[in-house]
Amino acid sequence: MKRVLIIVLFAIAIGLTYVSITPFNSGLLLLSVPMLLIFFGLIMALFLASWNSGEDFKERYKKGLNLGLMLSAGFYILGYLFVIVESLIRG
Repeated sequence: MKRVLIIVLFAIAIGLTYVSITPFNSGLLLLSVPMLLIFFGLIMALFLASWNSGEDFKERYKKGLNLGLMLSAGFYILGYLFVIVESLIRG
């Protein structure tokens, strides 16, 4: 279930990026978004691994990785929502 949620969040993030980009250089941006989300998810997983319970680091890192990938995609989507709401307020 967690993997399905991660895939859905990544698809929403890529979809929002696709909708908001200009036609120029769109391929590079669409490739860089998932790579950056995965990179920041891995970094978050390193920090989250210290708070998870488990015997060894590998087990704690796997638990942190699920949450880290969800958080990175979630924060990306929330950033888009913030920009949309801010532009609506400023009108």
